[in-house]
Amino acid sequence: MKKEVPINDAHRLINTGCVLLVTSADEDRENVMTLAWHTPVSSKPLLLGIAVAASHFTTELINKSREFVLNIPGANLLNQVGKCGEVIASSVDEELFVDSSWNEKAKLIHHLGGNKYYVSGQQKIL
Repeated sequence: MKKEVPINDAHRLINTGCVLLVTSADEDRENVMTLAWHTPVSSKPLLLGIAVAASHFTTELINKSREFVLNIPGANLLNQVGKCGEVIASSVDEELFVDSSWNEKAKLIHHLGGNKYYVSGQQKIL
């Protein structure tokens, strides 16, 4: 279930150390990855630091597009999040592991197959 959270309170959702999903894309390719290394950096302005290896496909897409989305999955998405953590994007099509039913449960994941997934917003790289 998607819940709107005021931006000034958003940091409270990740202070527990939860796993996030990072979605990214360029003109031709899409990706979702699990992210465990994140930390609030500042509350004014609101900044969040993330760590993604330079060799990861996600880094390539972020560097090219200059944007990404952070998604905070609920417990009801545990199995799907686990699948994202098991798949290496460069070796297999992640979309094979994330079926369209995810869209109905999450309503926040994007960049996983054209317009069949919703966009919850974009986080620009500063």
